[in-house]
Amino acid sequence: MKTSLKKILFIEISMIFFLILNFFISNAFKPIFYVIFLSMMLLLAILFVGFDRSKNVYRKQAFTNVAIVVTAYFLVTYLMGLIVGFIRTHYNGLSVTNIQKNIIPFILIVIISELLRFIFINKSNKNKIIVLLSFMVFSLFTVSYNFKLYDFTVYNDIFQFLGIIVLGNIASNIFFTIQCVNTGYVNNILYRLVMEGYIFIVPFTPKLGPYVTALLAILIPTICSFLVFNKKEKLGKALKSKKKSIVAIILVLIVIIVGMSNSGFFKYQNMTIGSNSMKPYMSKGDIIILEKLKGKELDELKKGDILIFRYETKVIAHRIYEVYDNGIEKKYRTKGDANDNYDNTIINEKDVIGILRYRIRYIGLPSIWVREMFE
Repeated sequence: MKTSLKKILFIEISMIFFLILNFFISNAFKPIFYVIFLSMMLLLAILFVGFDRSKNVYRKQAFTNVAIVVTAYFLVTYLMGLIVGFIRTHYNGLSVTNIQKNIIPFILIVIISELLRFIFINKSNKNKIIVLLSFMVFSLFTVSYNFKLYDFTVYNDIFQFLGIIVLGNIASNIFFTIQCVNTGYVNNILYRLVMEGYIFIVPFTPKLGPYVTALLAILIPTICSFLVFNKKEKLGKALKSKKKSIVAIILVLIVIIVGMSNSGFFKYQNMTIGSNSMKPYMSKGDIIILEKLKGKELDELKKGDILIFRYETKVIAHRIYEVYDNGIEKKYRTKGDANDNYDNTIINEKDVIGILRYRIRYIGLPSIWVREMFE
């Protein structure tokens, strides 16, 4: 074995040793540790075997193929979310704390790990042992990074860990290895920043459940692996000829979904706030995502919830201040946060549309301006 291959082998075995060590440490390593750890390994790799820039004429075609799959994935899953519901993420968007604690370490981990993967594979001359160990290193890295987030005394956590973290991680790293061999490191970085990083920014995700989530975690990278691995010219030409049609279909689907969401077809519906009666919590021009309620779901309403209800010809979003229960039906007294007095009417269950789940600042202002122009 060449000296360069021995050096790569040394780095990979060292990484495996330290990652296994993490399983026996009582406290999980913090993200910053992984950044430092990967940075040291990258520095060693560059010093030992050097670094060549990634140049590949197939990169753009592969990027387009995978981008179509990723776009379809988000479109389908969020469409499913409108039917089955959404759950809030644990991250606080683009807040300073979230950027420092989660987003920046995540970006650094993705970039450094993909540069390392590229060095291992590019400098290995496709040596099967080096490529296999590279796959093992990064698969183990993901497991090591995530396994202490799960409670292995709970069946649901065990299933999620095995399905999403283990099997999904294996499928993903097979794809990353294939894509790295065929296109270099750039496409892997872009894919991971989108598919793994959106969770840190998007405030809510579809409530698909562990089974569907695990299935998608395996299925999506498997499809992408096939598209990248099968780089025959006829595949590229076929996709290129259909690209405009695919884009047009996606745009039409987006328009349909938005229209159906506005019309209240799904369990979740969006609505633009038309007044300042709920300032400072909500302002005129904000868009809210409401969850429609019916039956026993109404029993969970409580003081402090923001209720969306019908009053005469209007739809209003005000906060619940009192809940009255006569044993037959519940009624609600509401009030706008910016108003001095309670609303004039007690709200019956039949008038309730739903409850506020999320608000997005100001992006509904254009629709307000257009409406006011014609009033």
